[in-house]
Amino acid sequence: MREIQSRDYFVRRSEEERTAAEQARDERAAQSHRELADHYRNIAEGSEELPGDDGAGWGDGTLAKEFRIVP
Repeated sequence: MREIQSRDYFVRRSEEERTAAEQARDERAAQSHRELADHYRNIAEGSEELPGDDGAGWGDGTLAKEFRIVP
C-alpha cells in the first residue's frame, strides 16, 4: 500500500511540475520544471531511486528507515 501511495505522489508531483513548466514565463524556469517533472516521473516508474534508498548514507542517525525527505 505504501508503495502505491508513494508512486501516486510522484506521478502527481510530475504532473504539477509539467503544469508549472507550461505556465512559466521564463524558458529557464520552464526547463527546470520539466527536469523536475522527468525526475519525479522516473521515480514513479521505478527507473530512478530516491537518494538513500540503497541504505548508504543513513548510518545510525536519528531518522527511522521509513522516513524519507522528498526532494
